[in-house]
Amino acid sequence: MNVDKKISRTSKKSQEAILLAGEKLLLSGNINLINAKNLSKYSGYSIGNIYHHFKSLDQVFIKIFLKKRLDIFLELADEIDKFPKNKSCEELCKILVNKSFERANKLNIKVLQYIFKIMLIKSEEPEKINLIIDVLIEPLIECRKRNKTNTFRDIEEDEMRLLLRSLQAFIRSPFLENQSIAGTALHKELTLNLCQKLFSIK
Repeated sequence: MNVDKKISRTSKKSQEAILLAGEKLLLSGNINLINAKNLSKYSGYSIGNIYHHFKSLDQVFIKIFLKKRLDIFLELADEIDKFPKNKSCEELCKILVNKSFERANKLNIKVLQYIFKIMLIKSEEPEKINLIIDVLIEPLIECRKRNKTNTFRDIEEDEMRLLLRSLQAFIRSPFLENQSIAGTALHKELTLNLCQKLFSIK
């Protein structure tokens, strides 16, 4: 085996182990456990080794957060891709909102707030928080094109991008701001109404 390839594979394996350990710390829900000492303990790698693979401790958790968000949106994209062409926009909105709230209600709010804080302050690319949802643009546009119900509004890419950010903020903001409505039946109902107003023919 080529030496460079062997080093690359070893480095990737190390990074994956560190990220997996970081994910376990996040899932614990205890912000106080999120530190270099525990990341070293859970991953089996020294603190020096961790900093060899990542610029900072924050970068480890930022990478985990972005990967998790991408996985969520790719799942939604898959739901859109397989949505039947004879079902209405309202029915698609129900699927997307239900899936989104199912995920959101599993989140630990303290951890979510912690990650958003370091993402905005310490990330080299804080804009990625919003950019990831763009993976839904093409699936939604294509879904509208093949749909036969005449219930989907004709939306171009630039407008779709802005609408998705509006919907994302509508779901996310109450959780980040500790609003009592966050994750409730009313929050979900209002989000569904907004989704239908944004994407369906009035």
